[in-house]
Amino acid sequence: MAPRPQEARRRKGWRWGAVALCTLLCVRCIATGQLLEAETLSEARQSGLAPGRRLDRQPAPLPTDCRLPWLLTEEESSTLNLQEGCKSEPGLRWFPRGGPRGIAWDTARGFATYRPDWLEGGDAGMTREVELEGWRDGRLVRRAAVELRIDDAVAPAQPVCVETEGTEQLRTFECLLTTDSFLDAPSKVGREMRSLVTVPRAASKPASLPVRLWLHGLGGRPNSASAGSIGIAPHDPDNTYWWGYGEPDGSNTAMTRVPDYTLRQSLVVVAWTLAHFAEADPNRLSVQGSSMGGAGALQASTRYARHFAWADAALGQHIPRNHRPARIRTLSKFYGPPGPLALDADEFSIWDDLDVTRQFLLHPESREPFVTTRHGKDDTTINFGAAVQPSPATGLSFYGALAALRVGHTAVWDEGGHGVSDPLLPTHWWGPSWDLTTDGTSRVALNLAHVAFTKASHDPDPGSMVSRDGAVWDPEAGFAGNVKVAGDTHWGGAIAGVLNRGLRWKSSEIVDEVERFSVPLRLLDGDGGASPGAGYPCLGKRLCAALPVRVDVTLRRTQAFRFSANEPFVWRSGQRSGEGRANAFGEVTVAGVEVTTQWRPILFRRVWPHESTAALLKDGWEK
Repeated sequence: MAPRPQEARRRKGWRWGAVALCTLLCVRCIATGQLLEAETLSEARQSGLAPGRRLDRQPAPLPTDCRLPWLLTEEESSTLNLQEGCKSEPGLRWFPRGGPRGIAWDTARGFATYRPDWLEGGDAGMTREVELEGWRDGRLVRRAAVELRIDDAVAPAQPVCVETEGTEQLRTFECLLTTDSFLDAPSKVGREMRSLVTVPRAASKPASLPVRLWLHGLGGRPNSASAGSIGIAPHDPDNTYWWGYGEPDGSNTAMTRVPDYTLRQSLVVVAWTLAHFAEADPNRLSVQGSSMGGAGALQASTRYARHFAWADAALGQHIPRNHRPARIRTLSKFYGPPGPLALDADEFSIWDDLDVTRQFLLHPESREPFVTTRHGKDDTTINFGAAVQPSPATGLSFYGALAALRVGHTAVWDEGGHGVSDPLLPTHWWGPSWDLTTDGTSRVALNLAHVAFTKASHDPDPGSMVSRDGAVWDPEAGFAGNVKVAGDTHWGGAIAGVLNRGLRWKSSEIVDEVERFSVPLRLLDGDGGASPGAGYPCLGKRLCAALPVRVDVTLRRTQAFRFSANEPFVWRSGQRSGEGRANAFGEVTVAGVEVTTQWRPILFRRVWPHESTAALLKDGWEK
């Protein structure tokens, strides 16, 4: 039945009124940034953000209203004034969205400083763009971009790689690199260095495979094969510990400089591989080695941290002055004999420059790659002092530096020797291999944030430089016992253990935005065996720890949630919340976070200058 004319007019008026009201509300939403989709409105009713999502209070994308060219040259430092270049109004802060990890962004003052290393240049006409978000009073108000052009000032010789007979699973390439003056000492220029590159045949799409640099041990040869990653295996025929060598200056001992020739030769092959295989993912580059290769792995990841996501360094000595006397004599041929300590940043000694505790201390960028490491208490080649003996230059042991400077890590030790398994515990007793570039739960990449756990309450005591039974220190073997006899080591502390055992984050549910960050955390407690005896840990994935575990949590490689020195933030994990400030390097840490076997998100929120920390904590900022 058709409505009567008067009712029809009244309904028509209601419809027009409703349209007008909706239009008015939409205009207001757009003007104030309060436009919410139905799905977002549903989220807003929850007690907090759903994992992996955020409440975007901003209007649909703002146009890029400023483009700043930034011309750079490899190995030269340059500073860009963002505030002046984009004519920023007072109170505006510029935050990068991604971009090269080597750029230091001072968002508080509006400066960016960058020294591209020799691997980062290219065709001067090639532009790389970094997006910027301009925020004021907690709101996104402008967008800009920095257009990077890096002059390839350092152009080393390139390898010539020829495909050889591979296998059903792998393509194999043999590479010959003829060294030039950048890659070799003057007396050795022109020699040929051999490497192997292996590429799985089953790559499904471009940028789908991680890339791993494999560094062999003392006297080893290039040998790389992995079905899950592209492998690069260079050669260190002189056993320089994957660093390099100097040449005498007027005598047989004094070295005026000791360039990283060996490491450069390896990285040239890495660069060639990334450039020639579309399936190679540069964001998932890792380095792995044992013994001499373990020492080289950490040198690569700390010196070239912006390129490496992960270092797997086993059985390595990372403080050169703490090498056993026989190894110091060997390395003196390449570095010159150890001289006076270099205690300050502006002092130089190659023996201290290669000290990774000093690298961690002086260069914040070196703390970004995740580190996995392992040592043996009955190792007489690289004695356990490599883990617990303090550096003469910094006073920090390797384990101590990882914890004090909040480097993401897991560290394993037992009563094994140099490549010899523990006499009681089974091989890989601490559980199955954890490949951090492919793991489905907790993974690392240059374009993905991860969590550094340190000072966990369930960490066993690895010991120190004190014998448990009064044994006399042996400069070569330390306090090692007989590697074939269980329980006879003279080192104090737990016979075997893992630092940060079972601690995980969920990469797929990370929220990494300018204003907020969240990530779920948990403890892995699964299948495994009981402790085989007093003083020994449980086996496999079995945790055997009192819950909850309390641990310090530091955010690493954040893409948007970046802080200036001393900038405030608030956080919440379960029923606990608090406030904190970034340290002098902009690193964000919360101490004593409770973690259990159930996933629980920890949420962070930036405190803007116009906001009250106390009010945010009281009112429930996460809503």
